[in-house]
Amino acid sequence: MQKVRAELGSDAYVLEKRELKGKKSLFKLGGDEMVEITATNSAEVAKRIESNKPRAPKGRTLLEKTYDTSSATGLNCVIPDADNNVQVELNSHRRNIPASSEQRTAPATKSLSQINPAAADGISTGAAAGVGGADFNAIMETMRSEILRMTSIQARGGFPAVGERLLDSYQMLVENEVNSTIARTLVEDQQRELGQGSLDAAIVSDSLCRAVSEMIRTAPASDLERKVDGPRVISVVGPSGAGKTTTVVKMAFHFALNHKKKVGIINEDFRRPGASAQLQGLMSILDLPLVTADSTINLANELRNMNDLDVVLIDTAGRGPRDSKGLTELHDYLTVARPDEVHLAINAASTERSAMACVRAFEECGFDRIILSKLDEAPAYGLALNIASTVAQEISYLTTGQKWSAGLEAADSDMLARLICGVDAPL
Repeated sequence: MQKVRAELGSDAYVLEKRELKGKKSLFKLGGDEMVEITATNSAEVAKRIESNKPRAPKGRTLLEKTYDTSSATGLNCVIPDADNNVQVELNSHRRNIPASSEQRTAPATKSLSQINPAAADGISTGAAAGVGGADFNAIMETMRSEILRMTSIQARGGFPAVGERLLDSYQMLVENEVNSTIARTLVEDQQRELGQGSLDAAIVSDSLCRAVSEMIRTAPASDLERKVDGPRVISVVGPSGAGKTTTVVKMAFHFALNHKKKVGIINEDFRRPGASAQLQGLMSILDLPLVTADSTINLANELRNMNDLDVVLIDTAGRGPRDSKGLTELHDYLTVARPDEVHLAINAASTERSAMACVRAFEECGFDRIILSKLDEAPAYGLALNIASTVAQEISYLTTGQKWSAGLEAADSDMLARLICGVDAPL
C-alpha cells in the first residue's frame, strides 16, 4: 500500500492482487516470484465512469438528471473540474441536494447575484475560487465528494455495500489477512448496528474491535492441580516448525516457577537431530526431569515413573498434514498417554490454507485447544480470526520469541482484536 499510494496518491486503493511466476530463463532453474497489483484512485475512477456513461440529452446534465433540477429556475454556472475535466453544472437556486451520509451537510445555497455579481449578467467563471465565497466552494466540494464516493463504490463492485469508513475497515481487515467473507460479514453487521449516519473514525474502530473480540473464543487456563491417581498430562502436537519444543519448555518454566508445580517432560521427538539435546540442556537448568519415550511401551513406563509429579508435558514429533503414517502413530501414542489436554500448535505466520490443512489433519488425534505460536514473526494477525471463526476448538496460549523463560501468555481476545484491527502496533 505504501508503494501504491506513493505512485497514485493517498486516496489510492487496491482492486486486485495475484501472485505470478516469472518466466524461466536459459541459465535459471525457475523464474522469480512476482506479485501483480491492480490499483486505482478516485480521479481515475471518475474519468473512467465519465468516459463510459451515456451522453445526457442536450441541456440536461448528470446532476440535473440525478436530482431532477430541470424544473428549477435560475442562472446556471458551468465549472470545469481541474482533476478529471468533468463539466459540473449547478442550478443556482436548487437547495437540499442529497449529501453523503459520511460528508457534512451542505449549507443552503445563495443566488449567483449574491455570490458573484458578474455571474448575474450571464458571465461564466472557470474555477470555483473565481466565483467567490466559501459557501459556494463548500457546496461544490460536497457534491464532488458525493460523486466520487458513488463512482468509487461502483468501481469496487465486489466490495460490501457499506459506507466509506467501513469500506476502509474492510480493506484494512483483508490486508491483515482476514478471510474476505469474514471481513465482509463484519463490516455489513457494523453498518446495520451503527446505522447510516455520519460515522466517526474512533466509533467505527471501537465497535469493530468489540465485534472481532466477541468472535475470538479463548480456552480457560490449564488446570494444573494434580489428579487423585496421578499428574495432569498435557500434550502439544503440530507440524514441523510450529514451535512445539520451544512452547513446551516455556510451559514447563511457567508452571514450575510461576505456579510452583512439579513438572516433567516426556520427549517423543527423538527423530529430529538435536531435539533431545536441546531439551536436556534447558531442563537441567530448570532442574526438572526429562525422558525420551520412542514407543508406546516406553511411554507407559515413563508415565508410571513420573506419577509423583503435578504436571507432565509431552513434546511430540512434527507431522505434516499428508503424513498419514506419522499421524496414525501419534494417535496411538496419545491413546496410551490419555492426556487431559491436547494443544495443536500453529505457527501464526502460516497461511490460512496451511493452517486449516493442519486442523483437518490433526482432528483425528483429538486436539481440544489451539496454541498460536511465533506471533511476533507473523506479518499479519488475521489468521487468529479465521481460525476462531471456523474451528470449534478454542485458542489457549500465544507465544512470542525464542526465549524459553518468557513469551508465553494465555490467549486474550481483546489483545488479538486490537492487533487484527490495527489499533495496536505489531508485536
